Amino acid sequence: MQLSGFFIFWTEGPILYSRAPVQNSKSSMIPTSLRCGDTWSIEIPADENYPNSEYTPHLRFIGPAAFTLDAALNTLIIAQTPAQSKAHPDGIYNVVLYWTKGTDEYTTTSRQINLLPNLRTMAGGFDARSSARQMLDAIEEAILSFAGKGYDEREVAARRIHYRSWTEMLGARSRLQLEVQAEEQAANLQNGIGTGRTILTRRGNP
Repeated sequence: MQLSGFFIFWTEGPILYSRAPVQNSKSSMIPTSLRCGDTWSIEIPADENYPNSEYTPHLRFIGPAAFTLDAALNTLIIAQTPAQSKAHPDGIYNVVLYWTKGTDEYTTTSRQINLLPNLRTMAGGFDARSSARQMLDAIEEAILSFAGKGYDEREVAARRIHYRSWTEMLGARSRLQLEVQAEEQAANLQNGIGTGRTILTRRGNP
């Protein structure tokens, strides 16, 4: 089974914005995700050890490709136009924030970031499911196929065929279900949607 999807984006002249192009971390302000083909505007938090009047911040991306983005002179903004950002391959990157002053260089933080594909240019048939969702769907199909066989192993034409046990397949399905649920909850939070969990509170003395 393959699922189709959609997403919302806005345009303002040549500038393109998707529903939630960045997810900021309170500690580093480096986004957890960016969409290729969107306008990127990453605000680097001020660091008293490296004042931007003297130091320039840079972001180094290492993943499916390797590239460095530099802040404009005397600013803390690292920007990319849609034409620039769509040239980067999508995928998971390790990103390093570092500061330079002349020949001096100082690394202050690093994290992973997901560069999402530019869905506006994708042809029909693109599979928008995450890896966890694809594996979960495959496990579900395997369980349906396995049902009714009634054996883990058999011999056919002098060749022994071994099937995964129910315990292994159901365990794998449970782990993937938790991973998919975590992905869906993270996506809901990024887009301002509740997680579906009920939180109970009590006021006053116990």
